[in-house]
Amino acid sequence: MRLLSFAIGLGLLASAAQAQLQPDTFRAETVGSMHKLCSADESTPDGKYAIGFCYGWLEGLGQFYEQLLIDERFDLEPAVCAGKELTREEVRATFVKWIEANPESKERPALDGIFSAMKETYPCK
Repeated sequence: MRLLSFAIGLGLLASAAQAQLQPDTFRAETVGSMHKLCSADESTPDGKYAIGFCYGWLEGLGQFYEQLLIDERFDLEPAVCAGKELTREEVRATFVKWIEANPESKERPALDGIFSAMKETYPCK
């Protein structure tokens, strides 16, 4: 009986290990890969890392976009007009909600999907 319990325990551990995020999961190449990271379960260790990666990626993207807007060499008009400074959680939630409503976009480049989500949610008039 102990051997059976031990075998079942090992099987459960192996299943849990396979279900965890793998290092290759922490890539932000497509909308689908970003969705996986940004919608991870924060109550798990891997989920905390995934959400942290998502926040970092979104924060970096936001800062880059802000710099493009203020750099006179580019003469860009804003494409996103939220009317307030958005928190990283608001940006993450906006993106997750958008991709869940647009699953056909999962193979698009991550940057393209995030900007699409933000432009559609917070359009400039």
